[in-house]
Amino acid sequence: MALVALGTVVAVGAAAAPMTGPVVSEPVTAEPMTTEPMTTEPVVAASAATAPAVAVPDAAPAPAAVPAPVPAVVAGTPCSPAARACADLSSNQAWLIRDGKIEYGPTKIVHGKSGYRTPAGTFRVFFKSRNHVSSIYDVAMPNAVFFNGNIAFHQGPLRGGSHGCVRLSKSASQVFFATLQRGDVVQIVR
Repeated sequence: MALVALGTVVAVGAAAAPMTGPVVSEPVTAEPMTTEPMTTEPVVAASAATAPAVAVPDAAPAPAAVPAPVPAVVAGTPCSPAARACADLSSNQAWLIRDGKIEYGPTKIVHGKSGYRTPAGTFRVFFKSRNHVSSIYDVAMPNAVFFNGNIAFHQGPLRGGSHGCVRLSKSASQVFFATLQRGDVVQIVR
């Protein structure tokens, strides 16, 4: 039932929106009233036998299968599965990783000498140069893959120490150069 008063619908038992158009009054016919007394009968809720069937689960559904946890490090390395290249400064070894498995390595490395420590951390490859020459030390850095400022993987002697770069053998530097791409994650650990 709705009552119309001054352009607004007033609802009984339901929400109603204001009217936007003109109020039009239509004739309403009423049923004649009777003088018989009203009888009131109790309202009885439908019994289970007459109520419509409703599906109720017996128990909570089983939880979805939980995927196996990702290992904290790739087996055989000290690096996370997110790393594409991994270098362990304490063991002087490096690896290439793909899909959480060793793809290449371990291979021997040389890193920063005293006063030129190779920084530990997680970095991203941002530049590659096949025949790079250091503008700081005027030294050839073939197959250079830069991942932290002027720090790179590159070909170099596997003795002594570097100025902070991670030196690789000629063959290893070729594999690292061919494999690593801009944006790949490099993890250096001590």
